[in-house]
Amino acid sequence: SVILGMLCTALMFVIGLGCLAVLVLAAYLRWRRQSEVVGFFHPYSDDGGGGERVLWCAIAAILEAEPGTRVVVYTAPPRSGSLEAPAIVQRAKDRFNVSIPARVEFVWLYHRRWVEASSWRRVTMLGQSLGSVLLGLEALIQLNPGCFIDSMGYAFTMPLAYWLAGCKTASYVHYPTISSEMQDMVSSGRTAHNNSTNVSQSKLRTSIKLVYYRGFQFVYSWAGYCSQKVMVNSTWTHGHITKMWGHPASKVYPPCNVRRFAEIPLGNRDQLVISIAQFRPEKDHALQIKAFAQMIQNYPGAATQSVRLELIGSVRNSEDQGRVDTLKALAQELHVDHQVKFRLNVSYQQLLQAYASAKVGLHTMWNEHFGIGVVEMMAAGVITIGHNSGGPKLDIISDPNNSNPPHTGMLATSVRAAELERAVATRKVLKSCTGGQVDDCLLYTSD
Repeated sequence: SVILGMLCTALMFVIGLGCLAVLVLAAYLRWRRQSEVVGFFHPYSDDGGGGERVLWCAIAAILEAEPGTRVVVYTAPPRSGSLEAPAIVQRAKDRFNVSIPARVEFVWLYHRRWVEASSWRRVTMLGQSLGSVLLGLEALIQLNPGCFIDSMGYAFTMPLAYWLAGCKTASYVHYPTISSEMQDMVSSGRTAHNNSTNVSQSKLRTSIKLVYYRGFQFVYSWAGYCSQKVMVNSTWTHGHITKMWGHPASKVYPPCNVRRFAEIPLGNRDQLVISIAQFRPEKDHALQIKAFAQMIQNYPGAATQSVRLELIGSVRNSEDQGRVDTLKALAQELHVDHQVKFRLNVSYQQLLQAYASAKVGLHTMWNEHFGIGVVEMMAAGVITIGHNSGGPKLDIISDPNNSNPPHTGMLATSVRAAELERAVATRKVLKSCTGGQVDDCLLYTSD
């Protein structure tokens, strides 16, 4: 009993010391808060995806509306190129055609590996979430802003910024970390990139994973509740976030400046199928290559008509490059490697050129939160086939069986080469635009 009493005393001492340390840290952060600063927490600001387009367009909008605002981006140093702010801003212009009207400051985060999936081979969601807290702490210790905005989806930074650092908080959510569809996928025993065969084929492991998912959802909901202003990028995300976080969210669609794309002539298109997406596992590029190979098999004439597939996207790290190498091997295995090309980290001008040449576009991510690439392809007159879920289904590509709104693309869920054959064989594309708005641009296809 004496030993037990000593252990309890030691435990209470450690807990008390921890609480004291938290109070001291909170006082230190609040004392150093710079209320005039708006800070964006975006560890991957130099990448070339849709989330980065949102970041730079948001910064441009703030500085245009309030030129005197001091904007800081918490991010890891770029993997290549200059670390000078003007050079980084210029790269954003080259990639997204976004002009930043004033100087932007950067606070470098040197421990980004804490939020990378490769650092957490097991319980990846929980590990990345805990890593985001540590990374957020690294950011706030260097500079505590008046307003802390998470623009990447690291919800666990919200309690840190709100309760500990005393910031005003806001979130722009691209994709909920946990969703009911993910839990349904696990309970159904379906194998996917985030549900390995070892789990899907074991009832015990499936049950354990479901308990983990439900516990994580509870904590995730509490973390999100600490965001004072919530913005989401699509109808699909809005439904999940408002249900889990418990307070209203504003639906703010990602910036899609399609004016340049809408000016692209419809004629003189090549027999080219394109895909615009980062090389991440959830984008399911393998499905695109399999569908393309199935089309070639079903329609041998496509090989003689120079039909080809180009996969266009950014590569962030060695894991992404490894996925590209695996996809190249898949194309070779399916005997279409001579018709499949990979274009990595292209510039805005190169992207325009691809849109001007392509006839068909593919987008295969299951439950894609929105789909900027889908909007851009449709605006450029590219006949688009999207996954029958998420943003492409609810916000962008309408149901062909519903006459209002009219048919603006195609939706599929598996390797349905007939859809691809129909699009490639299309002979007539009529484009009608009134008022210069993307909502008024309708695409029709006829064989």
